[in-house]
Amino acid sequence: MMPFTSNESDDHIHVTLKSVLDLNLAETLHQKLLDVLMTGKAINILAGEVDRITTPCLQIMLALKNRAMQEKISFAIPEMSDAFRAALKETGLESHLVNQEKIL
Repeated sequence: MMPFTSNESDDHIHVTLKSVLDLNLAETLHQKLLDVLMTGKAINILAGEVDRITTPCLQIMLALKNRAMQEKISFAIPEMSDAFRAALKETGLESHLVNQEKIL
């Protein structure tokens, strides 16, 4: 099963996460997000449909953001479900994955 769908434009890739991202999907999520990163295009993560996400999947997202920053690739999570935001807060990763001005 694919952990997300993606839409690609000339300069952006929009990654829409599936509703459940658990340990079973972590390795696939990692590999597929590396593929997205290799395009060199700006990455927008759409997490509005996420009902459940495990810590390993959040760690993969953080690693993706860090690698994107190293390679000067834009990374944003403009859309988050309450469950996704709660998981970020519970793991202490919110300040690392989300721009501070977007935290309300």
